[in-house]
Amino acid sequence: MGNGHREGERILVCLSPSPSNPKVIQAAAKLASAFSGTMTALFVETPSYSRLAEEDKDRLRSHMSLAQSLGAKIETVSGDDVPFQIAEYARLADVTKIVLGQSSTGGGPLGFRKSLVDRVIALAPELDLYIIPDRDARPYSPRLHQELDRREIARDAVVSLGCLAAATLVGFLFQNLGFTDANIIMMYLLGLLVVSAVTSHRVYSLVFSVVSVLLFDLLFTRPRFSFLAYDTGYPVTFIVMFAVAFFISSLAIRLKENERQSAKTARRMSIVLETDKMLSAASGREEILSVLQGQLSRLSGREVRVMSGGGAAEPGCTCFSIPVDGAEYGRVAVKTADSALDAAEKGMLVSVIGECALALENHENRRKKEESLLLAENERLRANLLRSVSHDLRTPLTSILGNADNLLSGDGSFDRAARRELYRAIYDDSLWLIGLVENLISLSRMEGGQVTLNISSELIADIISEAVSRLGRRLEGYSVTVHHEDDLALVQADARLCVQVAVNLLDNAVKYTPAGTEIRIESFPRGGEVHVRISDNGDGVPEAELDKIFDMFYTGSGTLADSRRSLGLGLSLCRAIVKAHGGRIWAEKNSPRGTAFEFTLPRGEVTMDE
Repeated sequence: MGNGHREGERILVCLSPSPSNPKVIQAAAKLASAFSGTMTALFVETPSYSRLAEEDKDRLRSHMSLAQSLGAKIETVSGDDVPFQIAEYARLADVTKIVLGQSSTGGGPLGFRKSLVDRVIALAPELDLYIIPDRDARPYSPRLHQELDRREIARDAVVSLGCLAAATLVGFLFQNLGFTDANIIMMYLLGLLVVSAVTSHRVYSLVFSVVSVLLFDLLFTRPRFSFLAYDTGYPVTFIVMFAVAFFISSLAIRLKENERQSAKTARRMSIVLETDKMLSAASGREEILSVLQGQLSRLSGREVRVMSGGGAAEPGCTCFSIPVDGAEYGRVAVKTADSALDAAEKGMLVSVIGECALALENHENRRKKEESLLLAENERLRANLLRSVSHDLRTPLTSILGNADNLLSGDGSFDRAARRELYRAIYDDSLWLIGLVENLISLSRMEGGQVTLNISSELIADIISEAVSRLGRRLEGYSVTVHHEDDLALVQADARLCVQVAVNLLDNAVKYTPAGTEIRIESFPRGGEVHVRISDNGDGVPEAELDKIFDMFYTGSGTLADSRRSLGLGLSLCRAIVKAHGGRIWAEKNSPRGTAFEFTLPRGEVTMDE
């Protein structure tokens, strides 16, 4: 059946242990190539799969390898109704064509049971089905095999005999009490349910069904202790009893197999979902690979090794590739020397490895994005620095050069006061350049983590006093008030760096406020911290800029350092130093006007050695 040629066809081929399955797979591959489509090879894992003979399992694994070598994506689903699972997967995966094989055999011994092809056609009439006939193939029926150890055999035999004996004894009790034969038959059916639910093989239920019918005939029908029956209706009773017993045992065994299959599938899905969460939380490639190795080991119950890069296949292991960005990032080696991987295990392992590959790709994309952002930020900082240096350094250097030239060429034309003014200008410009260079060096070291803090217990009052004395003449014309709530408050800090913080904040207040402004310096301990607050009553910083003024090269009023003699590094350096001490720094509106800067340092304690 077909609806015409469409680009991008999705071809679905079904995998089975049948010897004719390779012919079907190759036909599907040719169809996918002709239609320029993709091919998916689907295996439906039924509850009876675990009891397949090793020969059939090996053949199925070779068919999966063949499909994979032809470019097919291997998928595994679980269920006891194979045609329904095929049709449902085809709908969910948006499959357009299904390729199935069909031998010359019909659907059941009497033709009442529909074949797999007929049922798929009935369940998915809208899909295109391609039937690959194989008249030369002999009818194939998978051989079921189940290994039982001696302890299981003994336990199941004891359970079966016990249930048979119990049902017989209760039957005698019912007969003595005058109960009908139907009640005795129900006891045997109850015993059959127990045997079907507890034992590990269908043969016990079948034997129980036959023996229970024979015992009922031998012990509870007339003539007693004979397999003859006077009542003409007893043969029908025996046949119905055996049929009901057989049906109940088959149903109970099927439910038990489905329950076992569901528990197995639920455990695998639980591990897969847990793996997704762990991979999402992993922070690096090594952690992702570690999660992969641990989860694959749990999922398969085998020894697993994850190797970065390529490499030769290890003996006694099945290797899987970890593809990242179209290349092999690494390999996963699963130990299969004792037993080969079955189709379901292989499908789940491939699925988890695919999730790991996706996590590695996401990690690599995040890393590249972070590198791009870092490069862009560095480029922005470099451009700002060059622009700032080209404007701001030129001004003081030009001033120094001009004043020095005036002093050299003016000779005796300048009086004492004029020369002093020129000296003062050269001195101030030199101080500004020295402070700029120190800020640049300190900030680059802080940002690069190259500064080692010399932490000691220091009086916060001494740090503030040293900062005020360093500014000296720059504070002339300003009203400076210092208040300490506790004159003996100690901080755990690097005194030299903390003095630089206070100097930069005071210098900032002087730089952006007119002469006569009141500058207030306060310190007060709170809990495990000591707060330092430096405020002024100048024009103040606009509230919208309070969160930006600690950014590098930001100088307020929405401008960079092109227009004023400040590279905008002082506050950025303050933030880096305070953060290195484990403290906080912020700016806020001062009341009633102006701006206040506040930072915290860890509180120190006095240790006395007696």
